Amino acid sequence: MSNLSQNLFLKAVFPRCVKADLHVHTSASRDSALSPRTLIKTAKKVGLDAIAVTDHDTGRSWKRVLKEAGDFPVILGEEMKARVNGKNAGEIIGLFLSLIHISEPTRPY
Repeated sequence: MSNLSQNLFLKAVFPRCVKADLHVHTSASRDSALSPRTLIKTAKKVGLDAIAVTDHDTGRSWKRVLKEAGDFPVILGEEMKARVNGKNAGEIIGLFLSLIHISEPTRPY
């Protein structure tokens, strides 16, 4: 399929593209200093239509993020360590989780 055909196909299937970042962290992760308020404010400022909050091994920030987001779309997620035979095998991002999936204070591994 040529680029033109692919673009026409995508426009027909997805008449409005959504700009979303599906891997963002708050200060609940060790590698971010962003508060939920700052995260939402920044996402809107750069023109995103949605975000997925995927803090490392926790959903601790979800309630605060949802409160700050108001009607701004937020997908709840978590970046979780994956272990095989007791050894670090990388990380997996789970998306579309719910508040009942919160693990506190961290996952036991």
